[in-house]
Amino acid sequence: MNVSVFFSWVHPMFPLLVWVLAIFNLCGFIFIGWDKYKATHHQWRITERSFYFLALLGGVYGIWIGMYCFHHKTKKQRFLFVIYPLLLLHLFLTVLVVSWYFSLHR
Repeated sequence: MNVSVFFSWVHPMFPLLVWVLAIFNLCGFIFIGWDKYKATHHQWRITERSFYFLALLGGVYGIWIGMYCFHHKTKKQRFLFVIYPLLLLHLFLTVLVVSWYFSLHR
């Protein structure tokens, strides 16, 4: 597969993509903090499936940072088993897209 064909749709929408991912990550961070608050007050919680979906959409960095800022879900093995591979996938995709984008603008 030709990589330039894959990235051809990203170039004009790169700034929009950055903003959307920033919003997803901010939501992930806020949702982890909100879930921690609800857990400490014995209230209805946000489902892990919602966190997985948000992480898949691109909010995995916010979720990961929120986990350690709020000390929430850091010892839950099943949660970590899903979040860490998504984190690695998104790190790989981020490096790939950013390196491609900046290679065009030298």
